[in-house]
Amino acid sequence: MKCIRQYIMSLCVTVQFNGNCREAVLFYARAFKQEIPLFLTYEEGKSSLPCECKIPDKMKSRVMHSRLNIAGTPVDFCDLPEAFGFMQGSNMFLSASYKEYDKAKKVFDFLKQDGEVDVPFTQTGVDKYYGILEDKFHVQWIINAQLNY
Repeated sequence: MKCIRQYIMSLCVTVQFNGNCREAVLFYARAFKQEIPLFLTYEEGKSSLPCECKIPDKMKSRVMHSRLNIAGTPVDFCDLPEAFGFMQGSNMFLSASYKEYDKAKKVFDFLKQDGEVDVPFTQTGVDKYYGILEDKFHVQWIINAQLNY
């Protein structure tokens, strides 16, 4: 059996917030002595969503994506859309990025067995292919394929 490390590009944690992501990321940047990162808002990133979603006005300025490297580990941050049902204390995803579509799709399909798909594995502008699911153990995953990485 081949080691999964040959195919996976990175594994990182995504921490979600309920409207205060920017404030939290700036706080963590100061705490870990990092430069202030870039922030992509939902308004700026709406063309990369896997659907033609209408973004509520209050979400437009919220953070769709930001990243810090903390102790050599990439940590992603975002404000969670209300439709996903934010619950304090359960606001993390594991994110796995792959170089190849087939590998990412196989992992996505395996993890979704007896789980629940929140965002189907579809082509987007952010990561080329992207999906979100909760596996049968209630672990939340973001799986993507960054073909041009």
